[in-house]
Formats: sequence, structure tokens, C-alpha cells
Amino acid sequence: FQRDARKIIRRYLDWRDAWEEDASRVNLVWSTVKVLLSMLYARPPKADVSRAWQDAEDDQARVAGTILQRMLNKDFEEQVSSWDATIRQGIEDWLVVGMGQCWLRYEVETEEQEVPAIIDPMTGMELEPAQTVERITEEEACLDYVHYQDFFWSPARTWREVRWVARRVHMTREQLEARFGKAIASVVPMQQSKRENDDQTTKHDPWARAEVFEIWCKENEKVYWYAKGAPVILDVKDDPLALEGFFPCPMPLAANITSVNFLPRADYVFAQDQFNELDEINTRIKWLTRAAKVVGIYDKSADGIQRMFQQASENQLIPVDNWAMFAEAGGIKGKVDWVPIEAVVNAIERLRVYRADKTQQIYEVLGISDNMRGATRSGEPATAQQIKEQFGSTRIQLLQFFIAQWISEALRIKAEIICKHFQPETIVRRSNILRTPDAQ
Repeated sequence: FQRDARKIIRRYLDWRDAWEEDASRVNLVWSTVKVLLSMLYARPPKADVSRAWQDAEDDQARVAGTILQRMLNKDFEEQVSSWDATIRQGIEDWLVVGMGQCWLRYEVETEEQEVPAIIDPMTGMELEPAQTVERITEEEACLDYVHYQDFFWSPARTWREVRWVARRVHMTREQLEARFGKAIASVVPMQQSKRENDDQTTKHDPWARAEVFEIWCKENEKVYWYAKGAPVILDVKDDPLALEGFFPCPMPLAANITSVNFLPRADYVFAQDQFNELDEINTRIKWLTRAAKVVGIYDKSADGIQRMFQQASENQLIPVDNWAMFAEAGGIKGKVDWVPIEAVVNAIERLRVYRADKTQQIYEVLGISDNMRGATRSGEPATAQQIKEQFGSTRIQLLQFFIAQWISEALRIKAEIICKHFQPETIVRRSNILRTPDAQ
């Protein structure tokens, strides 16, 4: 999957090697992804939290649903929304390489607060001494975008059989010390970056990072932090979020998975032969078009022929010495012979027809109908257009269902984190429920 993904990214972004500079491509991969992205995720979604039982007297459940719905939609409604950006990046990864994923975590900030001693007003005795406690000042259920190269899972046939999931995070030395302490951070090797055209690495590389893997194992309900090359496990915790499904991420957006092996496969792979043929056709048309030019040879002794093409303007006559001999030799036709370009032009026309057929074949494989691209043929009956629209919308509706399922599962995990870990004061303040008729 990773090998295919690197190849697809090069094709999608049209990265070329030196020997490919003269090739001519029609980047239908890029245009197809943009069409699908605009149709599948044109604007941020809206969360809908409803009760399982619509009982008229169950006000607690009704207000709880309203509170959760307000908190879930708040992130999408912000002008610069990290949730919207993360969801969009995951969907684009899914459309390009075949997999998109996000990851949720509970982040909390605290501060120390002095609690005064409790004094008995009658006797003046100290019932409880003064103490310093840690008070939560801010808490958040964050959604992180996970790059397709940084998400891992156990081999399985289906997602239900997955035993563990993991993500890779690149951390600096300072981040390691803040998270795991100086003793652990000191044994974690840093991945040094090489200088261009040099095998040596810098001693104090500002881009040095450690590859830390956060592994959630469902079998023993533990979370492990492991760094590549480290001699010890950095940290182990017992189920820190206590989620119903244990994993802090939804099932990834995975393309073309089967019950044989849970491994995504991008749509591009199924049409790669057609894409390569289209590039070859377009390159041939490019070179044949360069060859299709008016060139020829002429009799060197006929000086007027050269002057006629280089110097003559409109309605100008070129004098010729010894006209009788010139006419006897066949005139201009006898002095000039053109390179035949009829075969080249005919080849270009045939290749253009073949290119159109190959383009249509790609759209058929990918399920991109003419109506989805805003293209139609003159004189085409309305029935034919309706059939195309129904065929295209059927596949689009399935893709929309996958996206809705993925986003809904991420929102469910966030809602569970809010209900289990947020302070009641934070929930009341974030939802602004006290400004509604349901304040009581």
C-alpha cells in the first residue's frame, strides 16, 4: 500500500524525473479527485444528536442531547476550524491514495490553587489544614489528522478483527522531555536529516525528530509508547479514555477493501493501465504535431523561389530570369518539392479519436459520468442523460455514506470523551445552555 501510495502521489502532483520532461500528460487523476472532492465534501457537516426514545417527559435526555449537539457543532462552525481541515485532509487522502484517518485525544491544562484551611467557628480549631490542589483550567477533545504513512493496524480480514492500532508522531527532544521525562528522553535516538548532496549529518540538527509510536492494544486494554531504536518502552497506561470501542479513532476511510484482507487499494490502481496509455497517446500527438509543418526542398539555381517565401508580401510579383526555361522545367512545381504531411495529419486525427475513447474508458472505470463533469453531447436524448445521472449518483451516494459514517464515528468518540472526562462546569460553559429556556 505504501509503495503504491508513493507512486500515486507522484502521478497526482505530476512530479517528473529528468527523462520524463519531454512527455505530455493529461492529468485526469488530479481533475477526477477535484471533481469528487467538490461533490462529496462541499461544506462542513452538521451533527445531529437525538434521543433513542422520543419520550415527551424525558427532559433530561432531551437537554443532554441539545448540550452535546451544541458542543459538537461548535468546532465545525468556527471560522478557522481544525475539525473541518482535518476531515477535508482525510477525505482527500482517501480519494488519492485510498485511505484517510483521524485521531482523537483528551487534552487538559491545570494550575495549582491554594485551598484555605477549614476553621471551626465555635472553637477556633483547625479542622482541615490548608492545601494546594490542581485545578483544571482548560480541557479539549482534539481531533488530529493522521497521515496515511503514520497509521498502522494489526493484520486482519475485517476492522472488527483488528487487535491494535497505532500512529507515529515525530517529536523533538524538548517534547520528549515534557512528555516522558529527561531520563527516558535521553535514551531515545533522534532521526537526523542529511544535508543535500552529502552523506554527513549535522551534530545539532534543528530538524532532528524521534519516531514515537502510540500503540492501543485492545486485547489487554493498554496503551504503549515506543520509540524506534529505543531500548525500553517509553510508557504504558491502562485504557486512559475508557471508550466503549477502546480505539481513539474510527474505522479509517479505506477504498476497495474486502473480507479477505483489510488493506485499502486506491481507485487509481484499477485504471493505471488506461492512464499510462493515455499519456503515451498524448506524447505521440505532441511529437507528431511538431512534425506536421510545411517544409521542402527547392532548386538552388531558382533564386526567385527562396525570395518568394522569405521576402514577398501580398500582391507582389517576383521576377524570374529566362522565363521560357523556367516554364519548360515545370515552373514552381518543377523547382520545389514538399515533404508530404498527409500521413502525419491522418495519424494525428486517428490518435485524437483514440485519445477520446481512452478518456471515456477511464471515466467508465472510475464511475465519473458526463453529467457529473458538466459535459453532454448535442442531440443526446433526456433519457440517456437521466441514465447517466442515476448511474453516477448511485456510486456517489455510496461514497457519501462512507464519509458520513466516518465523521459520525469520530463525533461519537468525541461525545463520549466529553461525557466521561469533561468537568460539568466546562460542559455548561461551552454549550451556553444557561442562556436557553432549558437553563433550569
